[in-house]
Formats: sequence, C-alpha cells, structure tokens
Amino acid sequence: MNSKAFLLASLVPLLAGPALADGTLSDTATSVLSFVDTSGTTSTSAGNDGTNVWTSMGGFTNSNLGQYDQSGNPTALYQPGPDFRAVFSDSAGNLYSKSFGAGDVSSITAAGTATVLCTLAGSNSQSAAGFNAAETEIYTMSVGMIRRYTWPGCTFIAAIPLIGWGTMGNEAAFPDDFQMETTGAGRILTYSAGTVSEWDLAGNRTGTCTIPIASPTGFLFKVVQLEDTHSDETTYE
Repeated sequence: MNSKAFLLASLVPLLAGPALADGTLSDTATSVLSFVDTSGTTSTSAGNDGTNVWTSMGGFTNSNLGQYDQSGNPTALYQPGPDFRAVFSDSAGNLYSKSFGAGDVSSITAAGTATVLCTLAGSNSQSAAGFNAAETEIYTMSVGMIRRYTWPGCTFIAAIPLIGWGTMGNEAAFPDDFQMETTGAGRILTYSAGTVSEWDLAGNRTGTCTIPIASPTGFLFKVVQLEDTHSDETTYE
C-alpha cells in the first residue's frame, strides 16, 4: 500500500455567506478528513460522487483508480484504462476523468469501468479538468491559461489568461502550472507552495488560502483537489 496520505480540507468559512467579489476562501484551510491513497505514487486527482471517494494516479494505466467510502476506508482498486490527469464529478454524482495525451474525457462507473465520451482538443496533455458551476462547460489549465470547452461535446469555446499568474510560489513550474479545480461558486482554484488561489472568470485572483502543512516533495503531482459535487474543498498530500 502506498504510504502517501490525503487530507480533505475545508477552504471556506463554516458559516460562509454568498460569494463575495473579493473571494470566498478562508485565510487558512481546516482539515476534515485524512486517508491513505491506494492508487499509486504519482497522484493526479481525487473526486467524490456522493457515495464513493476516488483517487487516481498518472504515469501508467495499471491499477490506478482507488475507491473509498466517505470515511476514507479503501473499498476497491481498479484498472479502467486511462492514464489519469483528473477525476471529477457532477452534481448528479456521475464521475468523469480527463486522461493524458489527446485529452479524452471518460465516464467512470461505480465498478471502475471507463468509457470515452469526447476529447478536449488542444488541451495540454498534463492538465487537470473540472466543470463550471452550471456544468455546461469543462475547464482545463496550462501555464496560467484556462481553456473553456462545451459540455457535453468538448468543443473549444475560448481561453482565459490568469492575471498575475506565476507571481506566487512555484506557479510557473511543473506540476503547479497544470493543476486546477473548480468550485460551486463558479471560481477556479490553483495551488502552489502551500497556498490555494481562487480566480474569477475574468482571470482575476480573488483570494488565497494557506494549507497548514509543509509542501511535500518527490511526487509528480504533489497536490490534488477533491470536489464533492462542487463543494469548496480540496485535498493535499
């Protein structure tokens, strides 16, 4: 079993009100769940379909999708086929993945079976992916540039440059330059050097949140986000 642990952390105040123009993040994240990842050593993403928590590994395609209950207890390990760069869910509890290479988006069943639905043409092969708030679009990121695609269909719409990208932590360095997540408030989350940044759809950095642990080293993807049907939460190693 991989000894790497994931922590699920709340990034928003427990009594948060409506989304504000200056961001919705707390100053410091609060850990709410910790569990050991079974999917491998190069973590790429995590997701929650409302019944199961999932973690994925990139770099190869054998036994790289871990399944857990809502307390983080491992329940299965699957080999569905994709070389994962993201797993993410919609509000109905459907699980999807974005893979390395052409950027195929696949549906993932509770039994760990993957079916390719469409391809995010032009997306960076390493980038993560996530839905917008309305689940009508998928976003990917590459070096501070968010790419928007229709959902369903994966047709490219437009690109959004993140203003000031590369000025905090190691944002301009791999793997921080490809990691992103989305929130129910319609914002984009990125991570670098112990800090989660929140961005609006105009590309403005609207807030930051400190992860209260030292950033680890030695993994291809050091920090991954976990979306719980678009809740404002994240996981980190």
